[in-house]
Amino acid sequence: MESDRKIRALLLSPIYDDPTELPPMGFLYLAGYLRQHPRIELYVPHCSLTPKNSRELLAEREYDVICTGGMLTFVDTFVRFLDDARVLQPQALRVLGGPIVSAFPGERLFSELDFHVGVVGEGEATLEDLLLAHADGRPFHQVPGLLCRGLDGRALVTEARAPINLKKCNILPDWSICDIEAYFRHIGCRVLHFLGSRGCPNRCHYCNSTIRGYRIRAVDQVVDEIRATHEQYRLEGLSFRDETFMANPKRIREFCRAYMDSGIGLPWGCGLRTNIADLETLRLMREAGCTEIQYGVESGSARVLKRMNKHVTPADNLRAIRETQAAGINRGVSVMFGYLEETKDDVRATIDLLMEANELPKYYSLTTPVPGTPLFDDCAARGLVDDPVAHARIMNKAIYLAFAPKLNMTGIEDAELFPFLREELARLYTAHFRRNHAWLLEFSFGMGQGGSLRAACSHCGKELAERVGHPKWSYQLFCPNCRNHTWVHLADVPEYAAHFDAVRGFLDRLDAQGGALVLRATKNDFVYGNMIKVDPFGRVMGRRPPVISETQYRFHLREWDRAAPPAQSAWALVMDMDPDRAYAVELAALGFAPERIMPVLPAPERAICYTAPRPAQAWAG
Repeated sequence: MESDRKIRALLLSPIYDDPTELPPMGFLYLAGYLRQHPRIELYVPHCSLTPKNSRELLAEREYDVICTGGMLTFVDTFVRFLDDARVLQPQALRVLGGPIVSAFPGERLFSELDFHVGVVGEGEATLEDLLLAHADGRPFHQVPGLLCRGLDGRALVTEARAPINLKKCNILPDWSICDIEAYFRHIGCRVLHFLGSRGCPNRCHYCNSTIRGYRIRAVDQVVDEIRATHEQYRLEGLSFRDETFMANPKRIREFCRAYMDSGIGLPWGCGLRTNIADLETLRLMREAGCTEIQYGVESGSARVLKRMNKHVTPADNLRAIRETQAAGINRGVSVMFGYLEETKDDVRATIDLLMEANELPKYYSLTTPVPGTPLFDDCAARGLVDDPVAHARIMNKAIYLAFAPKLNMTGIEDAELFPFLREELARLYTAHFRRNHAWLLEFSFGMGQGGSLRAACSHCGKELAERVGHPKWSYQLFCPNCRNHTWVHLADVPEYAAHFDAVRGFLDRLDAQGGALVLRATKNDFVYGNMIKVDPFGRVMGRRPPVISETQYRFHLREWDRAAPPAQSAWALVMDMDPDRAYAVELAALGFAPERIMPVLPAPERAICYTAPRPAQAWAG
């Protein structure tokens, strides 16, 4: 039986404890949906609006229900938060939501986290129903869309809840729960996120999307939301966070025309599948203000794409990149390496596709099987992973390829996987560096002062500028005019060219006399990380030299063992300037011969000021 009893609920994420970060988008939509309910007193404190930590907020007042949730990788954070909630609010119902609920078997989740009930999938209507059921004393197993204890005490997932009709129920996020102005100051621009749809019509093998069923909002709803949010917060741009932005060209064109007719005029970005947009649609998107499209290219191998269940081909990927380039829209390309049973040839196919497109990925990552996905289940069946909760705690440790992965599900030998992936990435970046050489117009640098550079884009000739905090041999610049990447090479500066010739001579002597190369990394990781991507000499990283490093970033190189190779027969490259010869003295003390020690960058005794005439030429673009 329903009653008029109000229920007091706390909605709190213990993850976003940085006042300059936005709350999870799910919390913004929950707050917008539940805020005006006559029977629900909703409290959504965010650290940007209060100095209190999560424990203080939990103890601040008495609640009937405490709600939290988020990504499965934060499982330990939720363990601590729910333990605090049990101690500080023992009378309250503890509710868990977000992707973590769908990632693990129910019994395993209940054994790991101290909560009473979980919200499965889309949260707004289910949480509303749950809160009212709790207020009215209705049993939870009668509420659709929950993970709870059944009458027998076992974990029970109740019947699935019908997805919300987004055209009839226009759910809007409540941005008032955080300090938007502080967030804008932190990111340096006034950009917020929007959704034109929910869910995804595709079922990729690796994806852990918990929102089932692809649904779209009416275009006029989306445009009206953008207009109202812009009027309130004076935006400078917007980003669509849909899993798949407007899944067909017809709807994309409908949005573009409505958005242009609205006169809002803000630049925007989105994500698309590579088999959706054609050149005509892309040009319309550019006309409507689209400045970036993120593409989940993932692989250049037809075999891997089929295993991923992507329903796209390498030809689709290549066409999308080229046509987006032609439309003048920036590409945010992502690729994944290390997929299940992936071979070296598959990896090379991905690199080759990017090289053919003359494109660098915005994101590259090592594939990690996410609990709750078919990929994880396949890895578990092969004995590659075991406990999903234990895996979630460590699964992102090597995702960005700064460290060797602990899990190898490929067809590549363990000892070869990480070095091979790093070397293939270096092949891509070095080729792009050589192919997209900007014309350096001006370079200045002084020790302890920093400097700057100006260059003409290799594609369109637009003048680009960059501050120089520390010299590197290559600078990757992005041209906002033609939306391509171009590179500056310090070998164009005479003072640096002379030193780089000396480094080549050093490597020539190494090749002629024999011996092993050792790298001495410095506290400044910029130069070392620069050569990991781009080897301008072409003879350094391919040797897989050991490294002497004070930082944790050794990438795919092993730590130097003094006995192998012995310092007396080795050659050392200092991966930086060495103005006071401190590294040379240290290496000599280790046994390296002074004539076999070379810094890769010169330490100028005076400020460098180089100016070149602007070229008169036809640009590649």
